Amino acid sequence: MTKKKITDFVTQVKNPNLHNTFGMRLLEKSIQDDGWIGAQTAAADGEIIAGSARQEIAVEKFVDGDGKEVEPIVIESDGSRPVVIVRTDIANANTARARRLSAAENQIAKTNYNPDYALLKEWGGEDDAIKKLFADWEWSSGTGEKPQGIDYQAAWQ
Repeated sequence: MTKKKITDFVTQVKNPNLHNTFGMRLLEKSIQDDGWIGAQTAAADGEIIAGSARQEIAVEKFVDGDGKEVEPIVIESDGSRPVVIVRTDIANANTARARRLSAAENQIAKTNYNPDYALLKEWGGEDDAIKKLFADWEWSSGTGEKPQGIDYQAAWQ
C-alpha cells in the first residue's frame, strides 16, 4: 500500500456527472451515520475517475479531532482483479447498518446522477463505446442526436 493524503487526489476535472445538492447531502449523511462504503478509482496521476462526489466529501469531512487529514487506504491496481472491501464492523448482511448501506449505495447513485450530456456527447463522438452505455432513447433525449439503432445484445458480445 502507498501512503498518501486524501488531498493527494483530486476530483475529475471533466466529470460526466454533475451531481445535485440533494444527492450530495444523502451521500454525506450516509457516510456520517454509517461510515464509508464503496471505493473511489483514480488514474495514476491522482485524478478521480469514479467517485468524485465521495472525494468532495472526504476532503471536507475526513479530518481527525486535531484537524489533520485521516489517511485513506490506497490500493494500487491495474484493473485486472476485483478489489473487495470487507467492513469488519459489520458482522453480516442482515444487520441494520448493512441493510442501510446496501439501500444507500444504490439509491444515492440513482439520486445523485445528473448527466452532463454536452460532455458525454463530446466523449461519445470520440469513443462509440460511451454511447453504447445508454439506451437509444436516453442518449437521444439527452444529447439531441438521433438514435443509433444499436443492437445492445450484440454490442456487448
